[in-house]
Order: sequence, then C-alpha cells, then structure tokens
Amino acid sequence: MAAANPLPKNAEKEITPAEWAALRSAGLVERSPKNAPKPITPAETQALKDAGLGRRNYEASIEAREALEARDKTVTCGHLVTGIGGNEGHGVWIPVQDFADQADEFCNAYVGTDVPIGHEVSDEYSISLTNQNDNTKAGNPGNLVLAIYNQARSPSYVVNHDECLRAMQAPLGDHKEEPEKPRDELRKRRTDNCWGPKNDDYMGGYYYLNGIGSFGSEVYKA
Repeated sequence: MAAANPLPKNAEKEITPAEWAALRSAGLVERSPKNAPKPITPAETQALKDAGLGRRNYEASIEAREALEARDKTVTCGHLVTGIGGNEGHGVWIPVQDFADQADEFCNAYVGTDVPIGHEVSDEYSISLTNQNDNTKAGNPGNLVLAIYNQARSPSYVVNHDECLRAMQAPLGDHKEEPEKPRDELRKRRTDNCWGPKNDDYMGGYYYLNGIGSFGSEVYKA
C-alpha cells in the first residue's frame, strides 16, 4: 500500500496591515525595541559580588521565590553595577510612582526574553529626579537603569512580568503595604528599605532572587 502524502505546510508570510489593525483592536500592545541579552562582564560580576549579590549554591522552591522570603534575598541600596557614568548610584532619588511605572514598562517590554545563564539584560530610561526643595515639581533630568542578571538559572531564565516587577520593587521595603502608618514609624522599619520617607522616593537598589540572580535599578544624574 502506498504511503500517504504528508499534509501540505503553510509557508511563512508577513502579517498584513489589516491583520495588524485587527490585532491592535483586540488589545495587542506593540512593545519598544528591546536590548538583547549580553554576557555579564568581569567588572559587573565583581560589583555584584562586592554588593553581596553572588550566586547561591541551592535552588529556592517556587513558593519561596513567589513569597520573596527573607532567607532568599540580599538587598543593596544605591549600588553601582552597570558601570555607567553619573554619581555611582548614591544619593540621587526618583519619585516612587515614577519608578514603579518605569519598572512595570521594563518588565512588560522584556516578558518572554530568554536570558542565558551568565548573561544580563538591561535598559536605560530618561527620568526626572526628585526635587528635594519642592517635591510637587519635577527635579533635574536623570537616567534610570533597570537590569536583570542571570547568575544561577541554567540553561536560561525566561523573564516573567510579575516576578520581575516584585523583585524590582523589593528594595523599596514594605512601606507601601501600610500607607496609613505615620512616617516616624515607617522610619523604624527594616534596614533593607531603600525608600525615602521625606519625599516618597527611591535611590535604586538590587535584590537577589535565589535560583535566578539579581534584579535591580540604578539612578543617575543626567
């Protein structure tokens, strides 16, 4: 008996303008061009190590990663890793809401990005720094760097929005969970809090998510 012919395969073809329009009307959001993952440099590796953000020798459970348990984290505030110029990431602040919006945009833009072990993916955004004299007005121009360093997940880490955003915001501490708390009480909260109570702002910081690597941000003067 003769073997049946295989079913014909559809050839790849470009999406038409009409198809793009239909996708957009259905809620598709086009993302900005992304930076490709690149190897973590020796200088970055040393900076991460100096900050206490080195690779751990065990894997965290899914539950531990999702809960961001204290034993699975190392937090450092205002630490320079990327080596980009500026004031080395210390003493420059961004309003919390501006940071949260930018972190959400970054995590959305890089969803599904495959970051091989030993590589990082990062992006830089123009921002307005906190105006320390009048926080109701925009401050001087600045830059915000957001980065994910895959130090532990083999063969690669695929960026997940919620995991990315939780880790990016972790160095802020937990003040946002209880906004009704008076500022004096908030100042007494845990020492890994990189949040500025006076102006509700943030100096940037890194968080080590066990089994994956370091997620973080750096704030610079422009």
